[in-house]
Amino acid sequence: MTVTGSVNASTRIHSKDWVPKASVYVVPMKTPDDVSGLDELLQRGSICASDVVAMVAKADGTGLADDPQRGIVEQTLRAWMIRVIPSLADEPYQDIPVIVSAGCPRPLIPNVTIFTQRWLCRNQFNDSLVDGLVIGTATMPIILSKDIGRLEHIRVATQATLAAMAYAGITDPAQVRAVVAKGPSLSQHDIDYANDRGIDLVTYELSMGPNGCVSIANDAVALGIGYALDELPSASKIFASGSFRRDRTLSSTRAFVSSAGEKRNGDVVVLGMRSDTVSNVRVGLGMSGWTGDSQGLLDALVDAGLDLDSEAISGYPSQVIQAFAKYSAPIRVDGLPQLERAMLNSQTQMPYPSLGDAQAGKHTDKSWDPSDHVKAKAVGAGMIATATGLVATFVSGGEHTCHNGPEGGGPVAVFVRTPLAVSTDQLGETS
Repeated sequence: MTVTGSVNASTRIHSKDWVPKASVYVVPMKTPDDVSGLDELLQRGSICASDVVAMVAKADGTGLADDPQRGIVEQTLRAWMIRVIPSLADEPYQDIPVIVSAGCPRPLIPNVTIFTQRWLCRNQFNDSLVDGLVIGTATMPIILSKDIGRLEHIRVATQATLAAMAYAGITDPAQVRAVVAKGPSLSQHDIDYANDRGIDLVTYELSMGPNGCVSIANDAVALGIGYALDELPSASKIFASGSFRRDRTLSSTRAFVSSAGEKRNGDVVVLGMRSDTVSNVRVGLGMSGWTGDSQGLLDALVDAGLDLDSEAISGYPSQVIQAFAKYSAPIRVDGLPQLERAMLNSQTQMPYPSLGDAQAGKHTDKSWDPSDHVKAKAVGAGMIATATGLVATFVSGGEHTCHNGPEGGGPVAVFVRTPLAVSTDQLGETS
């Protein structure tokens, strides 16, 4: 498959003469405009601003389709980048993906994960190359509202994923552990505009329910990612067979997708492993059967290189830097395990407004519970916190998707710190 010029990936496609050094940092955000943690990383020399290649954040807010907090946090982070990298003010700074997911039911707390990467001359490190993290990024072009959830949406997601893989120097899809993507959905303005002008949209439902624009947009991007990773057939075949949003076996196991009405284009971050890096981070992948299933997390830790048999069960593995998880909406069918039913279907008061209070008049689909995403995030974040001690994680989900992992569950990725194979003097770093 070839990549056309319709996606915007970095032009720095590195030859075999260069090897990546990728790092991962996590800082809390006390308020939507709090960048003090980022400034501290710069001041103490932990990161170099020009090495930042992507940021992935969790924000407070409702987490629903038109939550304004996502846009506020995204603009805060982009403004910080322009401040510390002045040249970005004159360039399309969207080249550096900023992915924000809203909704932080406790124990989850707002935070931002910073990905840095520097390309180094292979000849200087031939004897020190290790299996490690590599990062690829790309941005999608603007997607028109009439194309949301349709073939064009899927095609663009495929192209962006392939472009990000090429930038990372990934030639085998099996090297990819996770693809984190944030794309456009529909806004109330889009729906009103379409109604006024007779434009056909894939849905007129502004929700995360089975017929909601967020769920449909997520599935479109997940299918695009799955095709790029050789997990799924082409979108045209899926549509021709009538399988779109019907056949749950057609699911990407490595797509971490969310969508938002305020987005016009999309960001893609590919996180993979290469055997020729000087990175001090590894990424591992696992799959949870349901939101509270810890097996996916344990599998991800093992995939990242941790020997769990040697870790004290009562203690937290200190090497774990961050965890990402994506969970679809909780299952509600007869025969659920009692624990799952109790945890996910309790009448516990959620710290978010009800459907009627949050978006009165904007939803007609009553087959979903607007607190599904709160429960998915809270249970998933609690499970991860119990196992790792981390509360500033990236846990997203609760949408009624069909192609983004198993029903009620989803993929989990963890980032584990490993010893540097080379000295900071060799890397030209101060710390």
